[in-house]
Amino acid sequence: MRTLTKWTVEEYHSMIEKGILDHKRVELLQGELVEMAPESPLHRYIMQNGNNYLRDLLAGVAILQEGHPITLTQSEPEPDIAVVKLPSEKYRTRHPYAADVLLLIEVSNTTLNYDLHDKKDVYEREGIEEYWVIDIPHKRLHVFKDLVDGKYHSLIIHTSGIISPHAFPDVEVEVEKLFG
Repeated sequence: MRTLTKWTVEEYHSMIEKGILDHKRVELLQGELVEMAPESPLHRYIMQNGNNYLRDLLAGVAILQEGHPITLTQSEPEPDIAVVKLPSEKYRTRHPYAADVLLLIEVSNTTLNYDLHDKKDVYEREGIEEYWVIDIPHKRLHVFKDLVDGKYHSLIIHTSGIISPHAFPDVEVEVEKLFG
């Protein structure tokens, strides 16, 4: 039996600062360096389209980050879209922490199992209140919410209609617009 070396967030940051991870597409998840899937044009289009759409809806009430890190206890994933608390100045010297996150969204084409299980498990353990997965192959939106004791107690799958993020109950998001 082999034991993998687990990395801390601090060690991960040190590797980044020293250039060890230059030209590598990886993220830290539960202490492990995970290679990120190459980004297809469709993935990039849906991520960018969703980010622009949500940025318009949430202008002045939240910050949207597209494909940038968030710093968690044992992880530093790079969600496709992170909706985080204002003001933006607090992220000048650090990435958003779990307490800063209002909503995380992953756009999933070839990584659906990873996004629905591994990433979901990390996000719920870290206390991320709401997590969405845009399921490209099946044209569905998986919405995980109702976090209790580190577990999501609700999964609703949408193919159309209007939904409102938990943090923004007055904001209406048209599911179809997330797919472009």
